[in-house]
Amino acid sequence: MTLLSVENLSVIFETEQGIARAVDGINLFIEESETVGLVGESGCGKTVTGLSILRLIPNPPGRIEGGKIIFKDENLLNIPTQKFSHYRGKKIGMIFQDPTVSLNPVLSIKEHLVETVKLHKKVSGQSAINESVRLLEEAGISDAQKKLNSYPFQLSGGEKQRVMIALSLAGEPELLIADEPTTSLDVTIQAQILNSIDRIQKARGMAMLLITHDLGVISKRTKRSYVMYAGKIVEEAPTKELLSNPNHPYTKALINALPSRKRRGKKLENISGAVPAPIDFPKGCRFNPRCPIAIEKCKIEEPSLIEITSNHKTACHLCGSRNE
Repeated sequence: MTLLSVENLSVIFETEQGIARAVDGINLFIEESETVGLVGESGCGKTVTGLSILRLIPNPPGRIEGGKIIFKDENLLNIPTQKFSHYRGKKIGMIFQDPTVSLNPVLSIKEHLVETVKLHKKVSGQSAINESVRLLEEAGISDAQKKLNSYPFQLSGGEKQRVMIALSLAGEPELLIADEPTTSLDVTIQAQILNSIDRIQKARGMAMLLITHDLGVISKRTKRSYVMYAGKIVEEAPTKELLSNPNHPYTKALINALPSRKRRGKKLENISGAVPAPIDFPKGCRFNPRCPIAIEKCKIEEPSLIEITSNHKTACHLCGSRNE
């Protein structure tokens, strides 16, 4: 059963230079208890997509220009602001990208968690404290009782990210949005954090949208994945199919930039150029200035997302549909 469906979502930001189309008509869906990946370089619109689902886009300068966000048959964009707190955190939780920025440095971990627990579970006093300790333990923090009285600056990067996980779980959400949950952490801690999220998700039966720039992160953790570039979904497929048989040149470039045993001793490939600014997307295919196989048509006509094989879609003029 489909838990979340994003339909033709567009998000813009009004800037002094003009209108920035950070997300431009994307579609994606997540089934109950399913883990879905959203992959792409920084600046492609992944975080804006996640924030839009929870209606956290700052207005001004940003606003959701069009589309639908359907959660269990209800369009979240039609819910009055004063009633949306029932969904934010309680139905849909989010692990934000940078815990150093997300945690208030003048509040203890206890103050962060207890307030959140009271909001979502309508408990008070010692019950809220006990639940806060339990959440920290579930997130993998040792000596949780002691850490509850600490301040963010007294914790390591991994511990702060685990606090963010605990906060995101306080409302017992059905969907968890994990936005680059291992940013700025070393490789060992990254693996520990991701394993903790996997364990909690399976134990609770949550669905998850895993936002990342690292295809290695989604390889064993997601059932399906979407590749995003310059505000558009350019490829979507079951993750194993996506990694073993990528169609879009951008997806291929991301994969070729990954270190692997097959490329041991060889120089990693890089993607020339950078993601274009959302106020000045190129005409035609937005990847065409960086694409090594672009043809004249790519510079003029924007490709549609078409089905290449069953459940595998690509937006590329050089990838024919299975019906051709």
